Amino acid sequence: MTGIEDVSVCRDVLQRHRWDLEVAVQDQLNFREGRPSMYSVSTRPPKVIVDHLGQQHFFPHPKPGENSGGVFGLFRYVVNLFFNMYYYTFAKVFQFTLSLIRPDPRRIATEPLRDVMNFINSFDEKYGSRHPVFYQGTYSQAVTDAKLELRFLIVFLHDDSYPESENFCR
Repeated sequence: MTGIEDVSVCRDVLQRHRWDLEVAVQDQLNFREGRPSMYSVSTRPPKVIVDHLGQQHFFPHPKPGENSGGVFGLFRYVVNLFFNMYYYTFAKVFQFTLSLIRPDPRRIATEPLRDVMNFINSFDEKYGSRHPVFYQGTYSQAVTDAKLELRFLIVFLHDDSYPESENFCR
């Protein structure tokens, strides 16, 4: 769309615009028309005017019964301190005890590449081998390869428990 034929120049333009295709194309078309870039970030910080004579400080008047000073404020601080200390201690002990009984499934270490291959094999067994080609690598590898080859990347999130999953996959 921009008329740039050199892939390395295209990659450089996309990297400058954080791989946002729409912004990169619009910026290149504006550049070709001689307009200034509307997406460029100014390197100079805005000018700050400090006028100490014109500064005013406003403080709201405390409402009746809202006084946090004195003996009542100290008492409330001590009660809150002990309550928070006991509450968070109890919560951490309960969380630790629960983790001993039932470990968090998110913390179980898996191998992403093996998970991908297992998914592809189970998908082939269940739905057949007539489907788009699945990338045989991790998500970060797929994103990196798509950026290097300047290709679109479609991410397929699959959940067998979703009611329409069966129809979609077939």
